Amino acid sequence: MGTKKQNGNNYLKIGDKQIEESEDTVAHMVITKEELNKRQIEATGNGIFALGRAIAKSEEHKMSINSEIILVLNKNNLDSFYTNTRSSLKGSMVSFATSCGYTMLSAKVIKQHEDNKSGQLEYFNDTPAGDILNHFAVPSINDNTKRGQILKVSKINGDEFVTKHKRTVPITDFTFVEVTTAIKDYTTMNLKSHIDTVADRYKSYIKLEADEAGIGMELFKTTLTYIETWRTSELTKTAEYTAMCRKNVKMIMGPAMPAIPIPSIPNNVSVEKSTDKQGHY
Repeated sequence: MGTKKQNGNNYLKIGDKQIEESEDTVAHMVITKEELNKRQIEATGNGIFALGRAIAKSEEHKMSINSEIILVLNKNNLDSFYTNTRSSLKGSMVSFATSCGYTMLSAKVIKQHEDNKSGQLEYFNDTPAGDILNHFAVPSINDNTKRGQILKVSKINGDEFVTKHKRTVPITDFTFVEVTTAIKDYTTMNLKSHIDTVADRYKSYIKLEADEAGIGMELFKTTLTYIETWRTSELTKTAEYTAMCRKNVKMIMGPAMPAIPIPSIPNNVSVEKSTDKQGHY
């Protein structure tokens, strides 16, 4: 902490970057974890609270030195918002494969093995088969309220696939060519809309958080750029997505496998609620 060099009740200076609280303006700065660790710092009032919270959260989430930290004074709420974009998007392939299996079950394209009672198909008993795709086209977030909100953004459906492949008598043998054809069609018809929707909904989630805090989306430039890079990359992985769908459908149509413990996964996105009347980030 450097020697105090200026007057002010609520300000924060890290290196050559500085923010100061005022009644009418939301002040912000974007720094890296490395800058937080190595630059000279000066702070008073709410600047100290913002600094303390930034240090605590960066350590709690084990942020890398290149991770960005957005520090804000005079924002609309007192919550801290943390997101790991890479982790939040990496479940897209598994989600798509799950939607493929459940859609094919619901449309009676395939039949679940009589000894395999795993899964949660009953959850979709009142959901049209074509709507299951939409349910799984979401990034990984832990806020159920906001998850419900972003599900309304860019709604998609798998009606084209269901219309083409629905059956009255489902197939019970995974080796049938009709199963392979259906899986390929599911990917061809729905993969792009799935990936686009996951990306757009993640942007919408970030905007919800930004709007609540009263800050602009321009502060998330790095995150938004990464989302677009991810979108472009995922669209080249048709073969990988199709293979994951095959794996999931084969599992559904085969006998139940012994349960394997799943290790806990760190939260990808979290919002820390605060009762502190002075801290602003």
